[in-house]
Amino acid sequence: MITFEQFLERVSLYPDEDQMRAINADANCVVSAGAGSGKTMVLSYRFVRLVLERKARFDQILTLTFTRKAAREMHRRIHDHLSLCNDDDEIQAQLASFSSAPISTIDAFCAQVLKGSAHEYGLSPEFQVDDKANLDLARRVAIELLEEIPQNQGAKLLSGIYSPNDLVEEVLLVLSKKYPMGVEFETKRVADEIRTKIREEYHRLRTAFEEFLVYYQDLVQGGTGKTLEKFAEFTQMWLKILEEGEEEAIWKALAGNLGYFGGKGLGNVKDERLISIKESKDEYLDIRKKLAVCAAFFLNEENLEPVVEFVAKFLEGHRVQKRAASIVTFADISNLAIKSLTDDKELRAFYKQAYRYIMIDEFQDNNEEQKRLLYLLAEKE
Repeated sequence: MITFEQFLERVSLYPDEDQMRAINADANCVVSAGAGSGKTMVLSYRFVRLVLERKARFDQILTLTFTRKAAREMHRRIHDHLSLCNDDDEIQAQLASFSSAPISTIDAFCAQVLKGSAHEYGLSPEFQVDDKANLDLARRVAIELLEEIPQNQGAKLLSGIYSPNDLVEEVLLVLSKKYPMGVEFETKRVADEIRTKIREEYHRLRTAFEEFLVYYQDLVQGGTGKTLEKFAEFTQMWLKILEEGEEEAIWKALAGNLGYFGGKGLGNVKDERLISIKESKDEYLDIRKKLAVCAAFFLNEENLEPVVEFVAKFLEGHRVQKRAASIVTFADISNLAIKSLTDDKELRAFYKQAYRYIMIDEFQDNNEEQKRLLYLLAEKE
């Protein structure tokens, strides 16, 4: 039997005192150190020590990394370390089947967990992980909903703020990523998400609106004639409201009729200033109308209800298509794997009994999904 001390005599890289404390730890531990400090070496040496000391076989140590490249490197490194001890009969026997060592990415491990319970979520065990295909499905569902006749009330309200392309790409597809399979649809959370998106768009539109007002003010300054004077009056009035008004007063003004103008007075104009206004009129009015819709949302929360219902319909439609095509994302996999382990005590017991030690390279303690996965697998009886 080869001892760990004998192994250390056979390697070129000897750990320092701090590294040895981590390598020799049998209890739960977190190694926090900077890049290039040898964390991966510590993990691989700890793996070897546990095997050499007969505290676990190689297939009883679950080792997880973030990328496939890192997983391959970790597998190779640990195999090379154990190969230095192949004069130990037990190690030699384990090396013969080391290709099946549970060293993988977190995503690959979650996919393994999910395969056994995929049917419970309407998925084939042969599901495909394809982010592009998933986005294509979401895009198709969104476009079909927006093209429905008569148009959904929620879709109609959102279309008053966003262009069709922006509504699909910047709102619906973004929301679909926040609600992978396994994440419950919460009305309040969705309403908050939508409110945030509308507020972001409102600030963008308001900035553009103010830029137009300043542009028009500079353009007509000192001008004479009824049309120019009217423009000077309404730009001055709006800039004052935006500068001095309370937020709700600004919303009420935006929801009103102030700041609209049509083609009257801009017909066959020759004044270059009026020509510039005429050329920019459509863009300005588009921004003004969208701001009015935003203001209506802020002033009356009931306007959010049909929008939330529309988004819920979109998200469910997207999930139906994903299940039909058995196409998932990595986010779907991790959420469904955690749900399976949480809900199925027998499945959880199987994995808890299969692994005596769990090691995660580059563990992110601010990632709630990773923490939940680890705590489920390391749960005490």
